[in-house]
Amino acid sequence: MGVCHYFGRSHNAATVSKNQVQAQTIMKRFFASISEHTVLVSLTALCVYTILSCLLFAHCSSFSGRSYLGVHGDPAVFMWFLSWWPYAISNHLNPFTTRVLWAPAGINLSWTICIPSLALLLWPITTLWGPVVSFTIATLAGLALGAFAAFLLCYELTDQYCPSLVGGWLFGFSSYEIAQLCGHLALDFVACLPTLVWLGVMRYKGGIGPRVFFVASSITLVFQFGTSTELFATATFFGCIALTLIYLRQAADTERLVRVGKELAWSYVLCAIIVSPYLYYTAKEFSSIPALLQPRNVYVSDVLNYVVPTPITYVGGSWAASISKTFTGNDMENGAYLGLPLLVIIAAFAVVFWRRRWAQVLLGMGVMLVLCSFGPYLHFMGRSLLPMPWWLGEKLPLLNQALPARFSLFVALVTTIMVALWLAGLKGRRALGGYVLAGVSMLCLVPNLSRKPAYWSTELRVPAFFSDGDYKRLLKLRENVVVLPYGNLEKNVMLWQAESGMYFRMAGGYVGAYTPAAFARWPIVQMFYAGKPSQGYENSLTAFCGTHEVSAIILAHDSAKEWDLPLHKIGWERKQIGDVVIYRVPQAVIHKYYGSTEPSDHDSYVAPHSVTLRADCPANGSR
Repeated sequence: MGVCHYFGRSHNAATVSKNQVQAQTIMKRFFASISEHTVLVSLTALCVYTILSCLLFAHCSSFSGRSYLGVHGDPAVFMWFLSWWPYAISNHLNPFTTRVLWAPAGINLSWTICIPSLALLLWPITTLWGPVVSFTIATLAGLALGAFAAFLLCYELTDQYCPSLVGGWLFGFSSYEIAQLCGHLALDFVACLPTLVWLGVMRYKGGIGPRVFFVASSITLVFQFGTSTELFATATFFGCIALTLIYLRQAADTERLVRVGKELAWSYVLCAIIVSPYLYYTAKEFSSIPALLQPRNVYVSDVLNYVVPTPITYVGGSWAASISKTFTGNDMENGAYLGLPLLVIIAAFAVVFWRRRWAQVLLGMGVMLVLCSFGPYLHFMGRSLLPMPWWLGEKLPLLNQALPARFSLFVALVTTIMVALWLAGLKGRRALGGYVLAGVSMLCLVPNLSRKPAYWSTELRVPAFFSDGDYKRLLKLRENVVVLPYGNLEKNVMLWQAESGMYFRMAGGYVGAYTPAAFARWPIVQMFYAGKPSQGYENSLTAFCGTHEVSAIILAHDSAKEWDLPLHKIGWERKQIGDVVIYRVPQAVIHKYYGSTEPSDHDSYVAPHSVTLRADCPANGSR
């Protein structure tokens, strides 16, 4: 039973009695449908990927909470969310909105990277060891589980261990995964996507019954929605296209395919019901979201990125740096690299299996995904050239917020399947040559752990004011403060607040790609983002603090000292504790502006598209 037989081996489907609807019975039948041999080889693969993940990256982080895996401060935002959900639920607060950020008005979190699935799953770990350790475990597990899910899919298709093991590596440790590992937990934890395909293949082949498939796929969809709504939406979009192509090309038994599609649709219905509170708050905030959260033609895949690596990859040395530095976006989003050896394997797959309809679908999906990853226009060394298919895709509601560069994840998944199927079809000496070529392909994706360690490890910078608990002595519980540097200039302030147990509120924060309109219209907020005051700061700052009930301004470290002298000139009380300087806002200021919500004419400045003041921040679009 080889790869020429569509989707490999078949299973003996468990007979499910109509009156057995209990979840326990369903799960028993699910595991009963998997042979002991399959369980053994699967656990072996999981151990291999877990060991590889730890060997490659565990040394880049500290399980004591003193450093973390990632760069640019984005991990601190995810650590805040890992703390927020347990905090909100424990204190009977609405977790979809918060008033500890952008206080006192607060902010709707449904359009941010709020990761409820991971936060709830890791709640015990966060409670026991803190958000830094929780984040580290989630990041390392994300790599291993993504590779393992791809292995299960490949093993279901090929019934062979070695091709599936290679496939798992190519997906779980792909350039996309390694790039997103630098700071985007929501986009790095992608095991649900190959898992959903694996469940669909098993259901198509009769390996699991309809109830097992319904429950398992619903859980997978819900978990993915709660991890990244962006990947949920784009996976659904491209998944529908893939099913349509399979149906039109009759690459599978259409009757069984339609049956699986209908059952999957019911899983989506249940998913929608479960996540309906999330959907409600998303719809509620829809009118406040800008047309584009990120620049439309920046975070796209350069055509050369598929053959030229960035410095994040070990083979991306000086020869590649001169080219990769011309790519738009940044290294965290430029994860399309496949490498020439892998492209050779794809070409060989096309030659061998071209007459197979299912192979035509795989190749067609691969080409389409590559074209869509280019964004609205083809980019060559940073230069925008020809219109591409996603020029139409970005006209679609909601999907227009997706970053095309991230479609390389789906390219990696399709590539993984093709490589596994190609290897499984090789015999004799050809098999030896195939595995040598696959090994070279895997080596080309090895991350660069030596040249720039700053890519992988960041030491925590926590002022003694926060780490030693001085804030409890100098600030009242739930006191509203402004911490400078502001927003994306110092994302670690999110972690400082989280580790304080949300002790203080902030008239600011950083949870996504936009500033709430109620804050964006203030000129002093523009100055906060600029990192220094400008003409007229006194009136605008005074009015801002009074209106937003800000009782203290905290200068967290030296980069905020641009504000020290200007604040001193206003005449507010100054106190220094170690490296931190605190300015107290007089109560008279708060009383004067109490009840105000808008800046006066001489204090106001309405910026064009005022809710997108931080479009220069690459990681903000993670959803």
